[in-house]
Amino acid sequence: MLLPSIAEQADLELVHTHHYLNDLFTFEHTPRTHYSELPLNRSIVESFLYGVGGTIYATELTLNHQFAFNMGGGYHHSFPDRAEGFCYLTEIAIAIRKKQME
Repeated sequence: MLLPSIAEQADLELVHTHHYLNDLFTFEHTPRTHYSELPLNRSIVESFLYGVGGTIYATELTLNHQFAFNMGGGYHHSFPDRAEGFCYLTEIAIAIRKKQME
C-alpha cells in the first residue's frame, strides 16, 4: 500500500475558488459550504485533503503502471464554488487539471 501526501493549496486552486476554499478552511457555514451533507470540521476537511492527494498520486503512478486507483477517493460532486452532497472537494477534476498543467 502506498500513502499519499495531503494536497497542496495550489492544487485545490486549480479547480476551486479562493472564497470557497477560505470558507472550507475556516470551517465557516456559508452558502458555499452548507450544501454538503457532512459536518464541516478539521477531521473531515483533512480527510478530503488526503483524498485529493491520493487521487493526484494515483494519476502520477499511471505513468509507470498500467493501472492505479485511490481507494479513499471518488468524490466528485462539489462545484468550483460550493460543496454538494458528500463532497467538499472534487479530487478527480483537481488531478486532471494538475496533469493538464504539466
